[in-house]
Amino acid sequence: MSDVIAAVRTVILVPLFFVYTLLAALYLIVAGNIRRDAGHLDSVIRGWSRLFLGIPPIAYTVEGREHLDPSRQYVMVSNHLSNFDIPLLFLAAAPLRIRYLAKKELYKIPIIAQAMAVVGTVKIDRQAGMSAHEAINAGVADAEARGFSLLVFAEGTRSRT
Repeated sequence: MSDVIAAVRTVILVPLFFVYTLLAALYLIVAGNIRRDAGHLDSVIRGWSRLFLGIPPIAYTVEGREHLDPSRQYVMVSNHLSNFDIPLLFLAAAPLRIRYLAKKELYKIPIIAQAMAVVGTVKIDRQAGMSAHEAINAGVADAEARGFSLLVFAEGTRSRT
């Protein structure tokens, strides 16, 4: 019976995630081109994150947030374990303004690519060797100049474990 419930939840939740992500991306594109206010864009990203984590629902606990200084910038390194990592880390790191390194393949999805570009996501070609290293350095410099902390998934992709 639990397999049936899980299947029904998946059939319902996956389209909801897709539609909500699409709507949030469209809003980010429009709002980001009209009003280049990173604080406003961050609030939209956090709203998307809350709903993304709230639909299943995902329970989580954040420890140590009191040690984050919003006036400083950080490079945060994490393993990429699931599709929930990005929204979870956006919420866990609040009130920091964070952006992340994204594989170039994500930029093949037109609306998502535009939204990521508007908010300042750093595109990385993992196959490019030295130019990937240069892109990371450029991304760090851009994040620093714009006042963002940077989120890096050390393994570069979701873990299979």
